Amino acid sequence: FATQTEQFVDEVYKKLDKRTPEKRSLDKIDRFIDNILDPVIDQYKGTFGSLNPAAFAQAFKTGLRAYQKGIKNGLSFAESLQKLINSFSASFKLNLQQK
Repeated sequence: FATQTEQFVDEVYKKLDKRTPEKRSLDKIDRFIDNILDPVIDQYKGTFGSLNPAAFAQAFKTGLRAYQKGIKNGLSFAESLQKLINSFSASFKLNLQQK
């Protein structure tokens, strides 16, 4: 019985460990957006050119928010990462169409 209990506890820990880094990454993403991306967006707002730092930072910020939303809604890491990629690329398509 002890072996089955240990195996069960090990399985629970493994499942929790897989979620923990993803959940912790959400706080790091918020800090990255607040401390790195938002200042770049503010500094280069209105800069001319199709690929200025503000446009890149804004697209990346939007992608990271999509990733966070996916994780919070229970999507897997791969699914959330795909949301980030899709959002990031869509931001550039919109940016280029606005020119």
